[in-house]
Amino acid sequence: DPDLATTEKLIPAMLRAGADLVEIGVPFSDPIAEGPVIQKASRRALDSGTTLAEIFKMVGRLRRKTDEPLLLMMYLNSIFRFG
Repeated sequence: DPDLATTEKLIPAMLRAGADLVEIGVPFSDPIAEGPVIQKASRRALDSGTTLAEIFKMVGRLRRKTDEPLLLMMYLNSIFRFG
Protein backbone atom coordinates (compact mmCIF):
# COMPACT_ATOMS: atom_id res chain seq x y z
CA ASP A 1 0.00 0.00 0.00
CA PRO A 2 2.22 2.81 -1.27
CA ASP A 3 1.41 6.50 -1.00
CA LEU A 4 -0.69 8.18 -3.69
CA ALA A 5 2.30 9.59 -5.58
CA THR A 6 3.82 6.13 -5.88
CA THR A 7 0.46 4.60 -6.76
CA GLU A 8 0.05 7.15 -9.55
CA LYS A 9 3.38 6.04 -11.01
CA LEU A 10 2.68 2.32 -10.59
CA ILE A 11 -0.73 2.23 -12.27
CA PRO A 12 0.49 3.18 -15.78
CA ALA A 13 3.33 0.67 -15.39
CA MET A 14 0.83 -2.05 -14.48
CA LEU A 15 -1.26 -1.21 -17.55
CA ARG A 16 1.80 -1.19 -19.82
CA ALA A 17 2.74 -4.59 -18.41
CA GLY A 18 -0.60 -5.99 -19.58
CA ALA A 19 -3.14 -5.44 -16.82
CA ASP A 20 -6.65 -5.30 -18.28
CA LEU A 21 -7.81 -2.97 -15.51
CA VAL A 22 -6.59 -1.64 -12.19
CA GLU A 23 -8.65 -1.76 -9.00
CA ILE A 24 -7.92 1.09 -6.61
CA GLY A 25 -8.99 0.41 -3.04
CA VAL A 26 -10.40 3.46 -1.28
CA PRO A 27 -9.64 3.43 2.46
CA PHE A 28 -12.55 3.52 4.90
CA SER A 29 -12.56 4.16 8.63
CA ASP A 30 -14.61 1.07 9.51
CA PRO A 31 -13.89 -1.61 6.88
CA ILE A 32 -15.79 -4.40 8.64
CA ALA A 33 -16.36 -6.43 5.45
CA GLU A 34 -12.60 -6.72 4.90
CA GLY A 35 -10.02 -9.08 6.30
CA PRO A 36 -7.24 -7.98 8.65
CA VAL A 37 -4.73 -7.17 5.88
CA ILE A 38 -7.07 -4.74 4.08
CA GLN A 39 -8.27 -3.30 7.40
CA LYS A 40 -4.68 -2.48 8.38
CA ALA A 41 -3.89 -1.06 4.93
CA SER A 42 -6.99 1.12 5.13
CA ARG A 43 -5.94 2.42 8.55
CA ARG A 44 -2.41 3.18 7.32
CA ALA A 45 -3.78 5.08 4.31
CA LEU A 46 -6.14 7.14 6.45
CA ASP A 47 -3.44 7.80 9.04
CA SER A 48 -1.18 9.12 6.28
CA GLY A 49 -3.86 11.58 5.14
CA THR A 50 -5.31 9.81 2.10
CA THR A 51 -8.75 11.20 1.23
CA LEU A 52 -11.38 10.38 -1.35
CA ALA A 53 -10.91 13.84 -2.87
CA GLU A 54 -7.19 13.17 -3.37
CA ILE A 55 -7.94 9.77 -4.89
CA PHE A 56 -10.41 11.37 -7.33
CA LYS A 57 -7.76 13.94 -8.30
CA MET A 58 -5.24 11.15 -8.90
CA VAL A 59 -7.73 9.20 -11.03
CA GLY A 60 -8.45 12.37 -13.02
CA ARG A 61 -4.75 12.79 -13.79
CA LEU A 62 -4.47 9.10 -14.71
CA ARG A 63 -7.54 9.33 -16.93
CA ARG A 64 -5.76 11.96 -19.04
CA LYS A 65 -2.97 9.41 -19.66
CA THR A 66 -4.98 6.25 -20.32
CA ASP A 67 -8.44 5.06 -21.23
CA GLU A 68 -7.92 1.64 -19.66
CA PRO A 69 -10.45 0.75 -16.95
CA LEU A 70 -9.72 2.08 -13.47
CA LEU A 71 -12.05 0.59 -10.87
CA LEU A 72 -12.58 2.22 -7.48
CA MET A 73 -13.43 -0.30 -4.78
CA MET A 74 -15.07 1.47 -1.87
CA TYR A 75 -17.83 1.48 0.68
CA LEU A 76 -21.00 3.31 -0.33
CA ASN A 77 -20.70 5.36 2.86
CA SER A 78 -17.68 7.09 1.31
CA ILE A 79 -19.77 8.29 -1.64
CA PHE A 80 -22.60 9.52 0.60
CA ARG A 81 -20.15 11.41 2.80
CA PHE A 82 -18.33 12.92 -0.18
CA GLY A 83 -21.58 14.17 -1.67
